[in-house]
Amino acid sequence: MRSRRLLTLSESLRLLTLSESLGLLTLSESLRVFGEFGFAYSFGEFEIAYSFGEFEIVYSFGEFEIAYSLGEFEIAYSFGEFEIAYSFGEFGFAYSFGEFEIAYSFGEFGFAYSFGEFEIAYSFGEFEIVYSFGEFEIAYSLGEFGFWLMLMFSNSA
Repeated sequence: MRSRRLLTLSESLRLLTLSESLGLLTLSESLRVFGEFGFAYSFGEFEIAYSFGEFEIVYSFGEFEIAYSLGEFEIAYSFGEFEIAYSFGEFGFAYSFGEFEIAYSFGEFGFAYSFGEFEIAYSFGEFEIVYSFGEFEIAYSLGEFGFWLMLMFSNSA
């Protein structure tokens, strides 16, 4: 099965953006964990993470993030940005500088909504599929390793 999910500010911390809140796989959320260390690479982007207890530190191309998790609460800080999230059961909420997100999951399905943006996800076994406004993502995890692919669809007039 999948290793403990690392907290990254932009991803997991919004327990919300669907793929996170549902505990599903997304690239940046990390398809990577080796003990306390984690690594991810995609299209020229590379991340390294270290977690200890409730804390996690992530570094990627000059960006540095730190997160703290306490039960259902998560708090993250990065370069002036501060986020807080709360989850209970199938529901999750996140708030950051005027932005508010809500997510709900049941079984293999999950939904998330935030200021006009809506996402839907389905997970089966090691696979996850996410769709949101023309963007389609698929992720696969095998033990500590994972693969991620994002396809963009556009409507031509």
